Amino acid sequence: MNKSGNRLDVSKHLSDSLMVATGCSWRRIIGQSGRKVCVPCNHPSDNHPDLEGSMEDLTLLSAAPELYESTAMLIDALESILQNKSVKCLDETIKFAEMALAKAENNS
Repeated sequence: MNKSGNRLDVSKHLSDSLMVATGCSWRRIIGQSGRKVCVPCNHPSDNHPDLEGSMEDLTLLSAAPELYESTAMLIDALESILQNKSVKCLDETIKFAEMALAKAENNS
């Protein structure tokens, strides 16, 4: 949870799935609706390469590997529990998942 005690609202990502759009000389991440999420640009003040995107979107994207890995780890643990098998390092798995969520929510 973020500092205000609320979970990050990812409803726009769930209702407008992200995709990588490509052309012959460009790539960008957009929603299925065409909403820009992460688009290359040049910064207006110094013309250096930059990314156009909200901090919420960019922070969530940067946390995606940890979120993916923690989801896989939690599913493995849950499958073991459902099969009455022992689960090794469950505390560490939960802590890793909590850290992944914290990283995704770090834009607050």
